[in-house]
Order: sequence, then C-alpha cells, then structure tokens
Amino acid sequence: MDRAAGRAPHYSLLDYATFVVYFPQLIAGPIVNHADVIPQFRNRELRRFSYYNFAQGIMLFVIGLGKKVLLADLLAKFVEYGWNNLECLDAMGAFMVMLSYTFEIFFDFSGYADMALGLGRMMNIELPVNFNSPYKARSVKEFWKRWHITLNTFLTRYVYIPLGGNRKGRKRTVINTLVVFFLSGLWHGANWTYIIWGILHGIMVALENTNILKIGNKKIQWAYTFSFINLSWILFRAGSLDDAFLFYGKLFSFSWNHSVLQIAEVLSGSGFIYVIERAVERFDGSLLIYFHVICMIIILMISGFICRLKNSVSLVEDSRLNKKTAGILAILFAFSVISLSGVTTFIYFNF
Repeated sequence: MDRAAGRAPHYSLLDYATFVVYFPQLIAGPIVNHADVIPQFRNRELRRFSYYNFAQGIMLFVIGLGKKVLLADLLAKFVEYGWNNLECLDAMGAFMVMLSYTFEIFFDFSGYADMALGLGRMMNIELPVNFNSPYKARSVKEFWKRWHITLNTFLTRYVYIPLGGNRKGRKRTVINTLVVFFLSGLWHGANWTYIIWGILHGIMVALENTNILKIGNKKIQWAYTFSFINLSWILFRAGSLDDAFLFYGKLFSFSWNHSVLQIAEVLSGSGFIYVIERAVERFDGSLLIYFHVICMIIILMISGFICRLKNSVSLVEDSRLNKKTAGILAILFAFSVISLSGVTTFIYFNF
C-alpha cells in the first residue's frame, strides 16, 4: 500500500523477507511499519553485540513473562470459572469476574508485547511501545492512545486519514471515527459482540471529540473511563450477545448467593498458594475457603497497583543495572518458570 502510494522506497528482497519473518513482532503485535525497522536492519552499527541493550532486553522479557504467567494466567482461572458458570453468578461474583478479565487481558497482551520488545532489544532492534499504562486514562480517547498503540496508529494512518480525518467538518469526523472503530471491532472477529464493542468505543470517542462528554474533575474522569472499559470488556469476552446480556443481568441484579466463594476456590492448589493452604488447613480447615477469597482480593489489588505504574519500557529504562535488579529479575524468572505448567495461550493469538 505504501509502495503504491509512493511512501515507501524499493526495498531489496532480503530487506522485505527480513521484515516479514522478524519473529518478535509477528502474530499479535506490536504492528510494525516498514519504516520503523528496515532502516535498523540495514544499520551495520546495530549488528554489534551490546551488553546494555541485551540486559534491558532480558529485563523486558522477564517482566512480560511474569505478567503472563504469574498474573494473567492466575486471573484467567476466575474468568474461566465465571463465564463457564454464568447462571450461578451473583452481582458480586460477576463484578469480580469482570474486574479479573479487565486485568487479565491487559497483563496477557502487554506481557506478550513486553516479551516481543525485549527480544527485539536483545538484538539491538527497537520496536514501538504498544501499551502505555492504559488504565490510567481519563477518557476513552486517551485510552486508545495508550492501549494497543500500534493498532491505533495503523488504523489512523490507513483508514481515518484517507477518509478525511477531521478535515471535512464535524459530521464527517464523527462518521470517520465510527468507521475506524467498527473496523477495529471487525478486526478482532466477525462476531456481533466485537462489532458492538468497537461501535460503543467509537460512539464514546465521538462524544468526547464533540465535547458532549466533558467532565472537569480528574478523578471522576478516570472513574467513568475505567467503568466504561470494564463494562465494554464484557462484550469482548462473551461468546455471544446472549451470554453478554446474561452477564450484565447478573452484574446489576444486586443478588447474593456466595458465588465469590466458589470463584475463589479455583485457586486451590495453585503454585505457592498450595504451601500456605496446607498450613491454614492444619490450623483450621474451615478457614480455607475464606483464605482463597482473601488471596483473590490480594491478587486483584496487586493487579490494580501494577496497572498504575509506568509502562514496562519506562520502568526498565529508569532502572539501574545492578545486583539488586538482577536478583529481583532472577526471582521473578524462577517463579515464572515454576508456574509454566499451567500456562495458557495468549488471548490475542485468537484474533
């Protein structure tokens, strides 16, 4: 497309083949433009081994692995149980499952992206940052500047701008925005749940662009944005519209049947939790079920705390390469490897 439009030079077959098969950016992202990496492939200076880049690449890779194995796959247990037992959920159970999926999809996808960026940096190749603390966003528009940044850039460059962007009046801008988000939903799958998910995001961005949704208080801005993102992820996760509507019904039912206890029980026998379980069981077996609930709450709190931190690339670049950092990374890597037996596929491999 860029070549036909005259925006790309004639690359050699070797350049093209290297770009196509460059494995760290395949499958799920980041979506890389030829202009971002082919000049790096051609740069002979970057072919020299760099201890500094290699060390930072390892840090990024281990952080991504930890996100996936220690957080995303643990949260996936709550999510899978909840969606497989929709009829049994009460309002609190549905809320916990919803929140778990919000964190799961972030750690799963950003974990993959961190690993891809880490592999690239080990080879002195800089891939674009794909996530920039998206759950800190105070508007849906800002969320999309922080979430799957390379997809947003791709759709802006090849769909939004060719349609006229915001240069043809307010009505046309709204239509162009809706078209982009419709295609974003369709990109994830030919299912009404994805399409409606995309359109809802498009409507919110269009409303924000026209200043109809204008809130002064920053905390309220964050609260409404995070609430909308949570609620919209339900459509993204649901297998059908019927399942999505059933989940929404459970979420706003204000019912209580202790389903949280059953959801938390899926942690039984999970990794390091197993050791503590045995100690609690010897002390008083009846406390075990409440122990699982406490663990679930702690996992969600840790997830929320991590989501408020800087993006992984910034954390790595701000970190000192010393023995303390190496020790922390070694522990994180060891725990991740120990937990590898229960690893699931990356969510975005399905799209």
